[in-house]
Amino acid sequence: MRHFSKLFCFLLAFVLAGSTYAQLSPGDIAFVSFDSDDPDAFSFLALTTIPSGTVIKFTDNGWIATSNSFRANEGIWNVTLTTEITCGTEIQVTAAGPADLMGNSVGSITTSGSLALSSSGDQILAYQGDEAAPSFIAAVNFEGSSWQADATSAATSALPAGLTDGMTAVAVAEVDNAQYSCITESGTKGDLLMAINNAGNWLGSDATKQAPAGCLFNPSDCSSGPGGPGGGDCAEVFISEYIEGSSLNKCIELYNPTSAAISLANYSLSVSFNGGSSTSNISLTGSIPAFGTYVICNPSSGAAFLAKADQTSGSINHNGDDAYTLLKDGNIIDRFGQLGVDPGSQWSGGGVTTQNQTLVRKQSVAKGDPNATDPFDPSVEWDGYGIDESSFLGFHNSVCGPAEPSCLITNISLTDVLGCNNGGSLTQDDDFFAANITIEYQGAPASGNLVITGDILFPFSGELVIPVADLTGSPFTIDGTYSGYARAMATVADGMPVSLTATFSDEPSCTFTNPVAGIALRPCSLPECTPVINELDYNNPGTDDREFVEIYNPCSQPINLADYSVIFVNGSNGQIYGDFALPAVMLAPGDFFVICGNGSTTPNCDYDVSPNSNLIQNGDPDAVALLYGEAIADAVSYGGSTNGYTEGSGDGLSDSPAALRGIGRYVDGVDTDRNNVDFSAQCITPGEPNTNVNQYCGLPGDFMVSNIGCFGFNDAGYDDFNGTFTLTTICGHAYGGQDQVLFVGKQACGYTSSVSARITGVVPSTGYAGISMRESDDPGARKMSIIRYPDGRKIVEYRPWANGYYYQYWLPAYTIYADYVRISRWGDYFFAEVSYDGNYWMTIYQQYMGGMPDCVKAGMVASSYYYGLTTNASFSNFNITGSGTAPRPVDPTTINSDEPISFEVFPNPVVDELSVSIGNAPAEEATITILSLDGREMYRGIHNIDGSTVNLQLSGLQMTAGMYILTVNTGKEILTKRFVKANP
Repeated sequence: MRHFSKLFCFLLAFVLAGSTYAQLSPGDIAFVSFDSDDPDAFSFLALTTIPSGTVIKFTDNGWIATSNSFRANEGIWNVTLTTEITCGTEIQVTAAGPADLMGNSVGSITTSGSLALSSSGDQILAYQGDEAAPSFIAAVNFEGSSWQADATSAATSALPAGLTDGMTAVAVAEVDNAQYSCITESGTKGDLLMAINNAGNWLGSDATKQAPAGCLFNPSDCSSGPGGPGGGDCAEVFISEYIEGSSLNKCIELYNPTSAAISLANYSLSVSFNGGSSTSNISLTGSIPAFGTYVICNPSSGAAFLAKADQTSGSINHNGDDAYTLLKDGNIIDRFGQLGVDPGSQWSGGGVTTQNQTLVRKQSVAKGDPNATDPFDPSVEWDGYGIDESSFLGFHNSVCGPAEPSCLITNISLTDVLGCNNGGSLTQDDDFFAANITIEYQGAPASGNLVITGDILFPFSGELVIPVADLTGSPFTIDGTYSGYARAMATVADGMPVSLTATFSDEPSCTFTNPVAGIALRPCSLPECTPVINELDYNNPGTDDREFVEIYNPCSQPINLADYSVIFVNGSNGQIYGDFALPAVMLAPGDFFVICGNGSTTPNCDYDVSPNSNLIQNGDPDAVALLYGEAIADAVSYGGSTNGYTEGSGDGLSDSPAALRGIGRYVDGVDTDRNNVDFSAQCITPGEPNTNVNQYCGLPGDFMVSNIGCFGFNDAGYDDFNGTFTLTTICGHAYGGQDQVLFVGKQACGYTSSVSARITGVVPSTGYAGISMRESDDPGARKMSIIRYPDGRKIVEYRPWANGYYYQYWLPAYTIYADYVRISRWGDYFFAEVSYDGNYWMTIYQQYMGGMPDCVKAGMVASSYYYGLTTNASFSNFNITGSGTAPRPVDPTTINSDEPISFEVFPNPVVDELSVSIGNAPAEEATITILSLDGREMYRGIHNIDGSTVNLQLSGLQMTAGMYILTVNTGKEILTKRFVKANP
């Protein structure tokens, strides 16, 4: 019996050891994209290494906060990972299962109910465990800009228990499809969680699928598995503030990131001076309250510092090049600086230094750094502030659960009340506006006043005093309901930033200055009729070298543009980054005036300004304004609303980075003072009337656009300014026997037709582009195509029989940089050619395609090997040649010859030796090829044909009896003959 027990224990241990199922924590994954347009899809980023065998459940059942349970009747996807997912990997999940961005399966999926994302708003919740007691790890809501109070419908959900909005969950505005914008791709796990779960960092579309995000994620602190090494996030005391001020103003602050008080009996703080072995240990006493701080200062520090101190020690005497370690039971759990290294006078990095500075641990940091001998860059986990800064001491804001200080003002801002007042004149010097003030604070003192100073014009001589007893809670707004203060912030309407400071008189250290509490309104005295901004292109593909602003005169009289200027405004800080006075041009009624950054790339540009590229910023949000003197005659805010430069709202107004797209009014000049109503995305027409068309921009009318064998979004455009075509598609070539491509082209008739182009680019790495001749739009139609991959490799694809297999021929490696491709048709023979410059062509492959109709579809194609990914391809030098429909040739034909060419093949039939005679040839040498009727190449060689007869030995070619085709390619003409091979 004892032997049986040992064997059972061994087998049990073996089974348990082989199971690597992992329990994930909130924030171990983060959603980065979703598509509610069919087919449903979403993707998440692994922020820890997830072992094979881990099960994650995804549901669109909403969370009911009142009962801590799921709302029923929707679906669950149970995803079982069958391979280890490395930290930093994005995984896309569809009904087919989870896969990496190369399309490789990483697991399996089982379903319960029906998970079907609603295009009118929904949510995706990720969790583990039983549905009755789920452990949530991430969530995304796209019903509105915030989580709902409860799950009252299929499209609503409360924030799941245990998750934090903005850190482990995100709620974006209602949209069909959205993705994280990749604005932050590297940093700590906390940095990435804060960026990804910030709704302002997401982009969406009701028309275009967005999954996956495709960012180049690179977390800097990946753990080897869920939870990571050490004590884990928000589990252990760490250093939260370092003060190295003037004289002996020196302090260290510790932070308790947990929900329970922690005794410091087992903790100590050690300082190592100048990187040497000399250390001083400080024993700590007392305890740190939950989410609270513990401050140790030099006993000779200033009063503002000692007022926050819990303990003093003369050993707190650092000067910028001294390292600290925090120990528990003698083990290092955190550090500041690098042990054993003297940095000179200070550690520094990223603009942050350790000398004459106050450093505060970043809010995203959730645990200490025990690697005390590693290099130390203070900018990685610390924010730097000025010398002798004490306002942050005694509290710490952390993702773990920030404690509130006794008094803290977090913001002061102003908003316009009544708009600009022109002062009763047409001059702009006396224009002013009145505004409300909003103060956000916590822990206000019980007595004294709230004093507001700054850019106040009247009537309080630069200072507004409000008794603390009148405050009704945070946020507190001084407005018309607060008697006596409604006009307190009347100030000059000059368009400049307004600086405000709020201070509690009984606690002077509780103060806050906002240098840009708001932007003053621009002056408002204007002529009766002014020009308007009519069209704007601020987001080009590549180097942004075709950006422009179009001005339009909607008035009945000419306008002198010398009275106006155009400014570009950064929406994040209100700063003007471009200011261009317009020239003395009389703009006629109904006429256009185009301001551009590069006149050589922008059609109809009237005024070329600098810089040539990146003239206009890309939004989120930004604005363009047309000024009359200092007054705003017109303003357009895009990517959101820019304070002071928005008419109505700019939300939802954006310019696609696709070529030939911009935003414009339709009809020209119509201005209802609503940016996101007056403007819409459309094909650009600088200097010409707007079209209100947003697809197939510039594409010639005789071109056909076809999704062959696939469905979903496609687009194509032609830029006649530089002669380039662009194709965009989500087609994926998933089935080998049928085509799934976007086709753009037209009909080519005649047995001497051709299609050629230079393929200038294709992205992403899974996409491809090329040219094609095909008999129809049927996915199984006969065809020949030349395909180019992003790395330049090329293949010939041909299908000689309808609905049959297609064949591939890889072009030689030396053709990688030959981006000019051409398919030439000579009767039933199709020739694949490449060129480095478009002038000298090399025939790489030829194929007999018997039975092809006289008229075929010739054009450009694009697709991908992964359905749903957007492929972008660009072409130049596109050309189709051909005649009208002609009868199919029966006899061998001489092509493109000015004088008769004598071309004979004999004997015919032939047994062993075939003679080829060519007279009056246009070249001395030619490539002679023998093909079987099914297209197999039996022989190829280069021969001298200048008035001579070429004898070809057939006995060694393993040719069976039957009919064959001989071609002679001189480089200028291709000659063909049929002959019969007879048995000996």
